[in-house]
Amino acid sequence: MLAALRKISSGARSALIAWVLLALVLILQYIIGWIIIEMARISKETDLGKHLADLGRLAPATLRAPALAMADLALANLAAHFAGRPLLTPVPECAAPAVAAATRGRA
Repeated sequence: MLAALRKISSGARSALIAWVLLALVLILQYIIGWIIIEMARISKETDLGKHLADLGRLAPATLRAPALAMADLALANLAAHFAGRPLLTPVPECAAPAVAAATRGRA
């Protein structure tokens, strides 16, 4: 390898060294950029985990009343259905075809 470099003129040798150094600098820039992007991604994932943990603590208290109200309404609809009374909140898609078509026409 050294014998091959000695046969090259000094100007060509300088150009070759410059190209090798340029390639090394570009490779280092690429590696550093990849590391920075990876660190930012990890940081975002950590922040997302913290936010999801906060949401997990806040959501049950916030959603408890609406969830219980929906469950009560579903039970009331089932009780009305099995008692032969009209549903409190009829679903047009579950009604007879003629009733469903008439209900959709009103919307």
